[in-house]
Amino acid sequence: MIMMSMISKNILAAAVVVIILVIGGAYYLTQQPSKPTSTVTPTLTPTIPPTTTPTQTVTPTVAETSTTTTAQTASPTATPTATITDEDLIRELVNGYYDTFNRHLAADNAAFFTDDGIKLINHGKDATYKGREKITQQLTDGIKSWPDMVIENVKIAKLEINADKAIVQCKYLFNTKIGKWSTNMTENMELVKIGSTWKIAKVDVIY
Repeated sequence: MIMMSMISKNILAAAVVVIILVIGGAYYLTQQPSKPTSTVTPTLTPTIPPTTTPTQTVTPTVAETSTTTTAQTASPTATPTATITDEDLIRELVNGYYDTFNRHLAADNAAFFTDDGIKLINHGKDATYKGREKITQQLTDGIKSWPDMVIENVKIAKLEINADKAIVQCKYLFNTKIGKWSTNMTENMELVKIGSTWKIAKVDVIY
């Protein structure tokens, strides 16, 4: 009994101590100053809008289309048209005149004369032929007599042009084996220009 009483007293004393500790602890806690609760404000990082780079529309460079070919081909150098002078025309007339004589084309030879052209032999002392018909006949008769006659080594010794008139002097060798005749001759021509064509108005065959 005595032991039981002592245990009860010890338990009671322990309980009192626990109660005192609990109360003391509660009191202590109530007397402590309350610490303000710091509210943590989150730092707001300003949202920086992304720098917008303006979109540049790049138009591809298109090679200019040339009206000519890309590789320009050099145009061939145009040959300038030669201006035919009166002297050129007269020289052509002289060449044609003696060419038709040598080919014995009497009518073609007379065509170089004007309609009323005149042909003199030794200033008219030996013969005079007027008009294309007479001139044609004179050459035709000569061809019959000397079918091998020919004029060679023709040279223009004089050529003078005055507006629509011209004077030409030719020297050449007349030759025919059948007629057994070879001689140097001079032929003086008086030309006129009709339109754009030169014609023989008069010739004087001298030998």
